[in-house]
Amino acid sequence: MNLIAKTVIEKATWKKALSFTVLFAFFLVLINFTGIGVAGLLSITDGANILDFEFGFTHERASEMLMALGSDGRAFYLTRVIP
Repeated sequence: MNLIAKTVIEKATWKKALSFTVLFAFFLVLINFTGIGVAGLLSITDGANILDFEFGFTHERASEMLMALGSDGRAFYLTRVIP
């Protein structure tokens, strides 16, 4: 474990940290606020959300959520929302 931590510390730079932060922010905005992300899905499904945003759901709740998405919502989720 010490070797891994030492390697990470040696390889980490401010430039890399800033680059990854910018990349993370870009994907955050892309997934949550554009038409090819969750915002687009919500407009297609009239507000039905995806399983990724709920924790500890039962099988019945998962089935309800998938049914609420409908076939268009499920297809959009599988092909457009960035995994």
